[in-house]
Amino acid sequence: MTDKETLERAIQKAIASGWNRVGLTDEGEMHFTDGGIVVDWLRGGRDFVATETIIFNHDFAKALWGEEEVTTAWELKDGGERILNALLTAYKHHLMQMVVADDPIKYLGENI
Repeated sequence: MTDKETLERAIQKAIASGWNRVGLTDEGEMHFTDGGIVVDWLRGGRDFVATETIIFNHDFAKALWGEEEVTTAWELKDGGERILNALLTAYKHHLMQMVVADDPIKYLGENI
């Protein structure tokens, strides 16, 4: 799946789950390019690539992954390995993983 297809699929799923893209984009229209999501504002006709603005948005993440509680584990190395467990909402877990991922779009595609 291409980045463009991943973004389209994620946004369609978020909208179907109640995400209001209009509020995020200041009444703009969204369209997809190979470089990401472009938001075309109705007022002023300006464009900007908005991929990170959208995929790291908390409301977008809530619509994709929900607020169910999940246990998240981390491995830390400081003289040995240990695992820390934390109870997080699903959307926060996925946002954290996307932020540290080498390819956030790939992570998104694998987890929607």
